[in-house]
Amino acid sequence: GTRTFTRSPFTLSNAAGDLDPRASTVSGEGAGLATVQEEASLFLEPRDKFGNDLSDSRDSTQVNLCDEKSSCVGSKGGTTAYVFMSFFHYGSKVTYPVASKAGNGNSGGEVTPIEAEARPYKTGSTVILFTMNDVGKYQVNVEVHDARVGAFVPIQGSPFNMSVFPYDPDPSPLKCDVVGIIQIVAGTRGTGTISLRNQYGITLKNSARATMIEVSPDGANPSPIDLSLTNKRDGTFPFAWSVTASGGYSIEIRVMDSSGIFRGISGSPVRTRVVPDDTDPRSCVAFVANLRVIAAGTIPTYAIQSRDRFGNDQLTDPAALDSYEAYVTPSSSAAALRTSATINTVTEGSLYSAEFADAEGNPTLSRSGMYQIITRNLVINVINSPELILITAGAVGPPRR
Repeated sequence: GTRTFTRSPFTLSNAAGDLDPRASTVSGEGAGLATVQEEASLFLEPRDKFGNDLSDSRDSTQVNLCDEKSSCVGSKGGTTAYVFMSFFHYGSKVTYPVASKAGNGNSGGEVTPIEAEARPYKTGSTVILFTMNDVGKYQVNVEVHDARVGAFVPIQGSPFNMSVFPYDPDPSPLKCDVVGIIQIVAGTRGTGTISLRNQYGITLKNSARATMIEVSPDGANPSPIDLSLTNKRDGTFPFAWSVTASGGYSIEIRVMDSSGIFRGISGSPVRTRVVPDDTDPRSCVAFVANLRVIAAGTIPTYAIQSRDRFGNDQLTDPAALDSYEAYVTPSSSAAALRTSATINTVTEGSLYSAEFADAEGNPTLSRSGMYQIITRNLVINVINSPELILITAGAVGPPRR
């Protein structure tokens, strides 16, 4: 047989392994596109041989940029990644080394190096910031020192190509896009992000302005939208809005082109469905106005509408039937016996029905008098509860023998 050890089961943590340059990667816009004389960026993500990201491990890896391979002390190992980068310009056939802003630079050579800086990023990875001096196509080489072999080894995907374009401060609607949330709950925030890019597909970091964006909520929306737009100074504009009325909403986003005309962008219009919040008993409604005078021996029926705290109608839910109760009691005595109604959902509708009949379909209200009809959800009276009703004598029956 089997036996369970003391303190079993227990938590087991599996830490990432040592840095493996061949499994490490680069990402971000700067890994493929850049603007001349404008700071670009790419993300370096150190990984172990199994592809585990070292940036969020217990001992996060620190990246040091090397001006020269020979000047790097890569034997320290540990949590330091020594990185060497270079840019080969296809047009001039010149290879540009990288000089770290934190180092002594490499300006003594014939070729002016490209200044770069490695900074820890909020996600735990490292962002490499650099500025290109000339337009054209480049081959980028990124190598990381591998302490196991004592040499610099290209990372995964290196070398890779990148293009440096002239400065263009104008957004191109064909390259811009917007991403918005698809569904929210009434009373919560709908969010999204607009990204402004120029004709080359490069994010406008310095020239982006909120005046370049035109936001037009659809006039057919269930309620007006008050949308706030924030310029993050990186070419993106997060936006947020909140409404309390449920239904489908549409927001048209346009961006100004170089001629000053606002045009639609990818992802526009943003369409979001606002669904009702949780049921609020005090907002639910019992439609009992037609029951103020009824005849004894009839089977009165009325509708109940579930609503959230903002008054949005909710669809019926068979699982919520037990949260409702409906009954009639004489108005003169609260302690009198109750006559309860049977509550069901209305087929293909958003209403519940309350019916005063027994299991065989016979009427349960047979004595005349003044009564009150009570409708509750989670033991809380809904709107129009209690409601006074008068039960009158029914039709004269046959004489007794």
